[in-house]
Amino acid sequence: MSEKYTSSANQDLSVEDLAEATGNNPSQALSRLYRVIWRWHFYAGLIVLPVLVVVALTGALLVFREELERNFDAAMLTVEPQPQRVTYDVQLANAAQTAPSDARATAMVVRGNPTLATQFAFFTKDGRNLNIFVNPYTGVVQGSFVYGDSAFDLILFIHRRLVGGTIGRIVVELATSWGIILAITGLYLWWPRGREKVFGVLLPRVRGKRYLVWRDWHVVPGFYVSVLAILVMATGLFYTMLFGRNYQKMMEVTKSNPPSQTNPPKSIAQENNSALPLDEVIAIIQRTQPEPEFYLDLPNKKDDSFYVYAGSSDHPSTLSQFYVDQYSGKVMGVTSWQQLSVPHKIQLMSYPIHVGSLYGWPTKILALLVCLLIVTMGVTGITMWWIRRPAGKPGFPQKPKDVQAPKWLIMVIALLGLLMPAAGISMLAIITGQWLGQMYKRHSRRN
Repeated sequence: MSEKYTSSANQDLSVEDLAEATGNNPSQALSRLYRVIWRWHFYAGLIVLPVLVVVALTGALLVFREELERNFDAAMLTVEPQPQRVTYDVQLANAAQTAPSDARATAMVVRGNPTLATQFAFFTKDGRNLNIFVNPYTGVVQGSFVYGDSAFDLILFIHRRLVGGTIGRIVVELATSWGIILAITGLYLWWPRGREKVFGVLLPRVRGKRYLVWRDWHVVPGFYVSVLAILVMATGLFYTMLFGRNYQKMMEVTKSNPPSQTNPPKSIAQENNSALPLDEVIAIIQRTQPEPEFYLDLPNKKDDSFYVYAGSSDHPSTLSQFYVDQYSGKVMGVTSWQQLSVPHKIQLMSYPIHVGSLYGWPTKILALLVCLLIVTMGVTGITMWWIRRPAGKPGFPQKPKDVQAPKWLIMVIALLGLLMPAAGISMLAIITGQWLGQMYKRHSRRN
């Protein structure tokens, strides 16, 4: 066959080329819809995969951040359990002595693990968040770090922003959104369509034409990891600028947040106006809920209450939040997991799914494999293009002429654009650019 699949006078790939590129026979490759989706998959991958590779590699490290930090910073974070503990008030006082004189204690983390130091957070006037770790058995300050200055904070910054501030954050969101579209279109392109061969569909070939071997190692692992990759990327959108902020606004409009979160209960000063000792407050918290680990926001003003976030973010069903009056010890605004709205539960579930901590090591290893396979998809995809491109030509697929997108496809594209604003805005930009290009060509022909 000599028929070309592009409408350009300088076509790069024939129908046979497309058939071999996609693993289908020439008659199936002639499907205009198939060619359109393959073209979008190609261009989207070429543009966003470099960013996805960086995000996936940094994500692979962040999956095991807790374990790696405990290993690298063991002297600061871990302790040797002893029979007696120092009071939390003494621990806080010792931490305050090592903090700058202008620093204000803002929070602390009570650990359920007896081998971990107590963590106190201080906020300085120059805008730094200082974390100080105290041995709960001796009261000795074991070390400190400023939030944002550690190696893993830098890795997280690259993961979310590419060290590019707001612009980098939008680029990461754009790449992540299009990464989801890549996975969806990849599933469509992988679909066998009556081809019953095991190799190339369920198992990758290791021998044969070099291009087909690379294609199999792009397509087959992509099929197995696609659903998990979509889950990992989709949950990552909760921490982006456009999707994340819009989701928060949706929760505010629909009043999906607990009432106590939007209107925190206040403390009422007693006659002697004396706040409770920290150890007494923690004893109240431990009697109120069963989880051994919790985060505690310390009062800043006279009418502030202690804010408690108990349980593990790795296991959202254990979470509860409430407030404690700093004078009377009264427990207020208790909200358990069962009482949370569905949108709020989805938001809380996004973190353990994204980092693979939902069921401990098994899901963390699974998350690591997803990250590494995303990198593999990038390497194999670029290699496929490089091997197959015609000599002296870029090998970019051209737009098929006279293609009428079915209504269902338009609806899917519109839905994806609405769910992922960054992708939606870029789609509009692409469509607008194509329309302007066509208008320019028509104008040039007339002249």
